[in-house]
Amino acid sequence: MSDLTKLREEIDKIDDELVALFERRMKISKKVAEYKKINNIPIYDEARENEIIEKNVDKLKDKSLSNGLEEFYKMIFKLSRDLQKREIEKNIVLIGMPGCGKTTIGRELAKKLKVRFYDSDRHIEKTTGKSISEIFENGEEHFRQLETETIKKLALKLHCVISTGGGIVKKAENIEVLKKRGTIIFVNRPLEKIVESINISKRPLLKDNKENLCKLYDERIELYKKYCDYEIENDTNIYNAVNKVLSILTMARV
Repeated sequence: MSDLTKLREEIDKIDDELVALFERRMKISKKVAEYKKINNIPIYDEARENEIIEKNVDKLKDKSLSNGLEEFYKMIFKLSRDLQKREIEKNIVLIGMPGCGKTTIGRELAKKLKVRFYDSDRHIEKTTGKSISEIFENGEEHFRQLETETIKKLALKLHCVISTGGGIVKKAENIEVLKKRGTIIFVNRPLEKIVESINISKRPLLKDNKENLCKLYDERIELYKKYCDYEIENDTNIYNAVNKVLSILTMARV
């Protein structure tokens, strides 16, 4: 074994330790983010970061490495701040059956939280210049592709409320993307209440008759429950449903 190989093996061992330490540090950063959110403490603490850099640079025996260590810590601090920001500013994503109240709840919730509101179906209509019914004339698969493209864009937003189409759960890819920066809440409304109030003329998959709603419910209910982080029942009025979501967010510290 050459001397170079031995040296590289030593470096590999150190890298293994660095990876483990980095992971531990980021896990603790998540806990710090939770504390900061509860106590309304800013993410960026310049004085503390400078103090840590100065303290650890002083520990160096080889002072020629000072600039390198300083840059190393600045990079770590940035990664930590970015992680904390993502943890604190998670999106709220509403899923559920057509007519369950996602859009109305989402708008009111966004007002309460003082954040932006996005409706995936309305976003698709705005970007295509067509109604959902018109888009469905080219087939459901065409619509689902547009829906996934839209979800990928909306998922990049920070600290907002997103109301999704009823069939969003049909593609696991949609949920995976949304969960990276969001908390998924299933708005479950009794089917009989949906049937009483829904306007099927604007729902492509329900336009033949309302019995299709029952079929969709049977197809999707387990997916809604599988993919959601939390579930609320919209069984009285919108404001009650909004308060249920707010209670969940408070308890979960989302």
